[in-house]
Amino acid sequence: MRGAWALRLAAPVVALALALVAGGAAGGSTGDRSQAPTLRVGLFGTLDEGKIGDQLAFDTLRRKTGITAQYSTFVSPQAVVVAVTRGDVDIGISGLHSTVQAIAQGAPLRALAVVKQTNEWVFVSNTPTVAELRGKKVGYQTPGTETHAFAKVLLARVGVRDAELIAVPGSPNRAAALVGGVLDAAWLNYVDFIRVVREKPALRALASARSLVPFSALQVIVVSESYLESHRALLTKVLPKLLLGYELLYEPAGRVRWLARARATVFTATPADATRVYENYRRIHLWPRVKSPVTRAQWESRVLFWLAGGIVESVPSFERVWDLSFWRAAARASR
Repeated sequence: MRGAWALRLAAPVVALALALVAGGAAGGSTGDRSQAPTLRVGLFGTLDEGKIGDQLAFDTLRRKTGITAQYSTFVSPQAVVVAVTRGDVDIGISGLHSTVQAIAQGAPLRALAVVKQTNEWVFVSNTPTVAELRGKKVGYQTPGTETHAFAKVLLARVGVRDAELIAVPGSPNRAAALVGGVLDAAWLNYVDFIRVVREKPALRALASARSLVPFSALQVIVVSESYLESHRALLTKVLPKLLLGYELLYEPAGRVRWLARARATVFTATPADATRVYENYRRIHLWPRVKSPVTRAQWESRVLFWLAGGIVESVPSFERVWDLSFWRAAARASR
């Protein structure tokens, strides 16, 4: 199992520069398919189970429009935000929190849609209850992140004030620390949860992040305001088909495609895990639905959580963060 984590951690974070099929220059003409543009898409981290849905959504975009994707990967969501702001990529898939932080600091960015509309994190512990974590070590991502706030909320609810909160960046690293006894509890991605339980069955899930906040979206499609204004016609084609691509992941054919891609890439050594992860993603409604754009009420619930948890001091307005016009148009067209 440690080998599986090591493989995930060792995957190179480099520019993939991989067009799915031959295409034209980025931001080019939106004419017929022979001249369809290639979108430069920024992702963060290594190729993992969470990005399979993104790749399949872009596959749908290609099949429906001829528009292709050229991927570049970056070390962090913050780096994606910088690349989008500088124009190094056309579209970024970045963390919602990182995007909002950048906008609050003046970055000319807009979020167009969520791509992971539900948080999959699981709170895993070697104790039967959260209350039994008194005096124990609890792992989270980094200070000021939502895993930090989630850990504090869970502990406070049962009156635990003396647990030691330890920053351990990366779910695979926290998983290894749990198995090795360095941590007693931690927030993990679902795939790391099923791996640690296989190696150490006494570990158990005590809570989920989505149960702590009504709107738990993790990642968004982000563009610069200049790209938004100069490529509205292109984005009018791109967003509806991308959203359709995510929607199709819930269908039987989408399940087949997701599992085939997952077993050929991320789960070559443990193909059965691919099925468990897909079924969990489908159950928690990980991917966006065409007919369900983000609402103001959802956004305000998230903002309240951030403010109460001390994650942010202030948050830009709903209108400043989001341009949902493309998503709303797709929702109207699908009725």
